Amino acid sequence: MGRFDLYVCYLRGSLWSEPVNLGPNINSSRNEIYPVYYPDGRLYFSSNGLDPNIGGFDLYFSVRNVGEWTAPVHLSPPFNTRRNDAWFYVTDTSYSQGYIHSDREARIYNIFEFSLDIPEDLYVNCKLVEQNSYCFTFYEAGTMDIDTTQFRYEWVVEDKKFRQKTVDYCFEGVGNFSIALNVIDLLSGEVLFNQATYELDIEDIEQVYIGAPDTVLVNEPVQFSGKGTFLKDFTIDRYIWNTGDYNWVADTTVVHRFFRPGTYTVKLGVMNSAEKQEEIQ
Repeated sequence: MGRFDLYVCYLRGSLWSEPVNLGPNINSSRNEIYPVYYPDGRLYFSSNGLDPNIGGFDLYFSVRNVGEWTAPVHLSPPFNTRRNDAWFYVTDTSYSQGYIHSDREARIYNIFEFSLDIPEDLYVNCKLVEQNSYCFTFYEAGTMDIDTTQFRYEWVVEDKKFRQKTVDYCFEGVGNFSIALNVIDLLSGEVLFNQATYELDIEDIEQVYIGAPDTVLVNEPVQFSGKGTFLKDFTIDRYIWNTGDYNWVADTTVVHRFFRPGTYTVKLGVMNSAEKQEEIQ
């Protein structure tokens, strides 16, 4: 198919099969080299032909699922650079440490070691995410029955008026709001007097938050977001994601694909390394 292609051989009994080309889903019209296959079904390799917009060799992985290879996934920085990154080898099942062969420094090929420094207790006290609610029911316990008179109670919420004793209302988000309950003269439409005034301060729940759909399709990209995280007096320096099959160090968002059906528990840990004393949430 190309200049260098990837092939697979199968061990049947004590004999190896003839090499089988992995096909156009993996091999391009150029070069695919340095394959490394892991027991969980992941195949890492390097290619200079899968993406015409990328110069040189870059690292990819694909997953063998029900006899088929998924579309290759391009590894994000710092694994791939603008130089040639030609070999990827991990030394543990969590893919958190290993080696890369690259000419990223001074165009000279060297072997680089990488590791993902994850504290052992990062996910020990994980809690289920609570959904923030901005909806409230407003009522005044001290109101009188004035339905048979020419007066009515009128709630004023965000400049919206509701002529009823009880109001269900949803705000768009956090903030400080003034809520008023007035008595209105129906004949004149004027405010007769103010029955009550409330100051409502809405805050998000203090927690590490994960925004994501609860159902996704196999081999389709899904974005997880930690932008809703709210922690008082805690400056976040690192976001560490665990998608149930992979660990990431990333920004507030990460894009991932699940290559096999199943139920996955997604976890997000955040760290503050101020003054080199790391705090964990």
